[in-house]
Amino acid sequence: MNACTHHLVTRSGEQIINRWNFDFYVLTAFDAFRNGDFTAFTEFTNIIESLVVRPIDGRSDIIIKLRFMQFLSRINNGDRLDITFEDPLTPLESALNVLKSICSDMNVPHGDHQRVHNCIKEMLIIVCIRAGEFERAEQMLHKHFPKGMDSAGKKKLYTNLIRNRRRSHSALQVNSYNDFKQDMLDFIDSLYSLPEPFLLKMLMSPDSRRQSEESPQISTSPKKRSTADYTCATSSPRRSASPPAALAQVSLENLRLVYGKLSEMYGVSTPFSQLQRDVENEALMENRTQSDAELHLALSETPLEKIGTQRDSEEEVRGTGVHPELHDSNRMKETDVQELQNDTQRDSVEQV
Repeated sequence: MNACTHHLVTRSGEQIINRWNFDFYVLTAFDAFRNGDFTAFTEFTNIIESLVVRPIDGRSDIIIKLRFMQFLSRINNGDRLDITFEDPLTPLESALNVLKSICSDMNVPHGDHQRVHNCIKEMLIIVCIRAGEFERAEQMLHKHFPKGMDSAGKKKLYTNLIRNRRRSHSALQVNSYNDFKQDMLDFIDSLYSLPEPFLLKMLMSPDSRRQSEESPQISTSPKKRSTADYTCATSSPRRSASPPAALAQVSLENLRLVYGKLSEMYGVSTPFSQLQRDVENEALMENRTQSDAELHLALSETPLEKIGTQRDSEEEVRGTGVHPELHDSNRMKETDVQELQNDTQRDSVEQV
């Protein structure tokens, strides 16, 4: 096997394995969110965000799964007004934008879209009022509740609370923010049922269990606490929580072995090596057509204070008469040269 062929096979193998890991961690992140383990959800989100910057076997559902993760990330941080995913929007305002994309991509009925949209808008106002951010609450009220959109009288209630600077009211205590989170997850669950990931099937296979007994490499995640049932005026019936998924460390050789076993069980005639070759061209073509903006969907939040610091820094650079982009490029000159050398070496190898 020459260097070029080895490079392509290695890249193809990484794409497949990254996709398997992606599917596994998306399911695990959903389970963590469903069980109220939001710290674990954030950790799994970080893993997913790292995976999608690497070569990955792209299929049609990868974007919608990333949209779901993007939506839940914003909902998870929606009660924080000191961070942003899209400057200058609050997390819940950004969630409204993601919701629009999801509903457009999946042809969600208008009634369901409007129900969730209204629920997020109301929670946005409530979060501002509870935080004592009355000026911002008033801005959000005028922005998201224009004239003629107060059939339930909620705009009048919020206006009175803002005018009187009241941070508490019985109407604000109907549902907790955690209840709101679960309602949003129920909406996502109603749109798409996550299939069982290949890695989880492989983990549960008899051969994998036998290997784990001989040489334990599998650690189960801590038992997640269950979320109490609740009743939300805008919610749909909640699905039962899935059992926590297990985390696994699996070598490439074990993947080949278990894939062979599963191929026999499910009647798949394609050998593992051919699977790598066949998926290569399709994956490379899809990776070329998918823009970095589609894959990098800003799962992580940014503190507003950091954004302000970056703006101040840009203003200082402009004061020197040097364009900010030129200033940044000068600071990173050595890195750019090294990257150029690496690209040149890589091109030389591929030509061989």
